[in-house]
Amino acid sequence: MAHRDYRAPATIPTTECAMNRGQKYEDHALKQLRYLLSATFRPLGIFLLEISTHETGIPNLENYSTMLRYVCRLLVHVCSTMTQQRNNIALRAINPSFRLDNDAEANYTLPLDEFQQAQAPIPRG
Repeated sequence: MAHRDYRAPATIPTTECAMNRGQKYEDHALKQLRYLLSATFRPLGIFLLEISTHETGIPNLENYSTMLRYVCRLLVHVCSTMTQQRNNIALRAINPSFRLDNDAEANYTLPLDEFQQAQAPIPRG
């Protein structure tokens, strides 16, 4: 990972120009944290591979492997929640009253057709 020049993409590229300064700051902070968190998966994966293939005679090896897989699953959940929050920021830039559901079954990426439906003008009355 050293000397890697990674640039995370915008959540929904067409919304970045509609974001105010605070939304851009919040989105950028989440993007950076999301990237840093994703970097933890590689060493965890290597560690899991090493202990499962090269180490023998470790008591409770299966339990340790299961715990590491749970840690990875929890990290994936944190990453997907960050992505969902970035989608919320992008949507609020276009339609301030819109929010994605926090449903456990929700997808954490936003299909373009859902975004376009969310852009519908807010009725003013």
